[in-house]
Amino acid sequence: MPANTPKEIVSRLNKVLGYALSAADVKERLMTQGLEATGSSPEEMTAFAKSEFDRWAKVVKASGIKAD
Repeated sequence: MPANTPKEIVSRLNKVLGYALSAADVKERLMTQGLEATGSSPEEMTAFAKSEFDRWAKVVKASGIKAD
């Protein structure tokens, strides 16, 4: 969602999505598609996204890949 989304909306969506991801039928459906549902806080997701960006930026730089 956009960076300027109010915290109240982010918190509410996080809570609703966490509830949905904890439902047995949702977990089962995701697992049949090879996915595993895990919930986290918005802060944890931000930290994860940043670490992945940093990690893959190093790979891209080392490989010499250029965007067209």
